[in-house]
Amino acid sequence: KYYVLDWKTNYALTYTEEGLVEIMESHDYYLQGSIYATALKKYLRIFTKQTFEEIFGGAIYLFVRHPAAYHFFPEVL
Repeated sequence: KYYVLDWKTNYALTYTEEGLVEIMESHDYYLQGSIYATALKKYLRIFTKQTFEEIFGGAIYLFVRHPAAYHFFPEVL
């Protein structure tokens, strides 16, 4: 599987699931993930015949100020 991995240095009062969703929404990281996924889809089309849905594992945002990660499957534009 292929993943989009992005390291973030955002500071948050809480790194709970709700806190991470707030960060993702307020900084448009869902849109960013969609853009990255679209670029990856176009790139992989050159090298494989498999469908993107078979080989894409999603986007993972790692928050380095706290051991927190947020994993989601962005919509491809």
